[in-house]
Amino acid sequence: MAADTMSVMSSVSVDGRTAWYEQVNVSDSELEKWVGNEYLDAGATTWYCPLGADNLKYLIRQDADGTLSLWVFTSFAADDGETYTYGDVLSVIYGADSAEDIVSITTSPYQANNTAEGKAVQDEVGTHTYTDREAIAAFYNIVKTVVCYGADRENPADNTRFSYSFSTDSTDKLTSGESTYGTRCISIEFTDGATLDSWKYSALSGSFFEYGGIFTEPLADADVYTLNGIFGIE
Repeated sequence: MAADTMSVMSSVSVDGRTAWYEQVNVSDSELEKWVGNEYLDAGATTWYCPLGADNLKYLIRQDADGTLSLWVFTSFAADDGETYTYGDVLSVIYGADSAEDIVSITTSPYQANNTAEGKAVQDEVGTHTYTDREAIAAFYNIVKTVVCYGADRENPADNTRFSYSFSTDSTDKLTSGESTYGTRCISIEFTDGATLDSWKYSALSGSFFEYGGIFTEPLADADVYTLNGIFGIE
């Protein structure tokens, strides 16, 4: 069910809170065979879990006229100063309540800088998959309590908080390649086969971020050093 996302959002009541889902560009006819159990009857619309899915990463919406559309979770609503944790995302959306629910963690280079220098840095960083149980447990114990501020927010983190062997004197960290060196795109594989692939870790600020203006609180120094050790950031 590969598809491209569109910037169309819808709110869905999930576990007593409001979750934001983004529409995915899939044809109505292709979705018909994927409609599973009803998740929520919202009156004018009905939400279904995809056939065979054990998580809420994707939902299928049926409008009053019978039209079907596919939606992917992006964030929980965080209005009026409200927050949520990445543990909430893991548990409520992906059904992952412990490190044992995670099979592997894969990191890949940040691709915002596609200059010749940026691509060289991406090649140097490379893609790595981690299956060591102690490393996965350490990762889970850190991220489960990380506070996220939701979508459309200003980055609260200081991108010059930490310096490394790859750090430069340039104020333009992206162009210098520094943010590419110090950022990892993260893909988490769960025991049910689902993947979470929206998180990005910045070793420069010691925090996580996602597209759509989704940022987390800065991590404690000790947690930054632990993640750096797992991901080979020196």
